[in-house]
Amino acid sequence: MTYLTVKPTTRSIDTFDRFFNQMVKNTLAATANSRPTTQLAVDVQANEDGYVLTASVPGFTAEDISIEILENVVSLSASSDVEDDAEGYVLRERSNGSFSRKLRLAKEIDSENVEASIEHGVLTLSLPVVEDAKPKTIAVKVK
Repeated sequence: MTYLTVKPTTRSIDTFDRFFNQMVKNTLAATANSRPTTQLAVDVQANEDGYVLTASVPGFTAEDISIEILENVVSLSASSDVEDDAEGYVLRERSNGSFSRKLRLAKEIDSENVEASIEHGVLTLSLPVVEDAKPKTIAVKVK
């Protein structure tokens, strides 16, 4: 059996370093220039009338949030801008952000009767289902 020993040359190490450094630089530049989009975490509860959806949306106002309903799909989205004045910051962790989320529910939503409210950074949607989607109770007759 023959063993091969490869000794990396300085040139190959320099080429790899340049490639890696450029890749990191490009990634950091793309991250700094892009607006972060996060997926909104939601809770959905089912009840006899339909669903109740709640989501934490701190920093967003009612005007920032867009809600669309088509049959059994609920679409939520929002965008918020943090001031870009970079002077005077010692620490800056908040950034411009947005979220977008689509949920497919089991039953068709009655979009005419949906109610939405926001209080203390919590969005609450009352999503009633259409009458046809509600379960019907059928009594069995004894003969």
